Amino acid sequence: MTTKNEINEEGEEGDEGDEGEEFLSQYPELSYLVEECIVFAGIDHQHGWSENIDNPCKDQPHGWVLCLNMNDTFMYACADAEEFTSKDIPEILKIHDDHGWIGLICWAAKHRGYDPVVEYTEDSVYQEIWKTMYGDLKLESTKEEGRWSSKKLNLEPWVKNVRE
Repeated sequence: MTTKNEINEEGEEGDEGDEGEEFLSQYPELSYLVEECIVFAGIDHQHGWSENIDNPCKDQPHGWVLCLNMNDTFMYACADAEEFTSKDIPEILKIHDDHGWIGLICWAAKHRGYDPVVEYTEDSVYQEIWKTMYGDLKLESTKEEGRWSSKKLNLEPWVKNVRE
């Protein structure tokens, strides 16, 4: 995904912010989430700028997609985003109004089918919001020990080496 001040389609560094801002201006109800850096517009490189590709985000013009900023949320030290379409905007706004940022993380986790990093899943606020939004629903990654458990990550040999 390309955002402001990255490489443009000609391979040159440029400022695509104007086009992204123009795209986002179609959704004025998102303006406060854009100002808070929760929502941004990215370029869908998987489906590109081509009009001929069967694009699952075809309601998004010119290859731009709406994204929730999920940096460092589902993977450590990782730039990440959860794409959504204009059809999702009412739900996104309601979740943010009702549950804030943590509610959006829960929404993204449900869409991905796996949990964020353990700092969220073990947090009582996250757990309470998840329960309010989705009840006792368990994602595939949390049915047993969770994808970030030390047993699943096999950290014991590493921890042992660090301690020695």
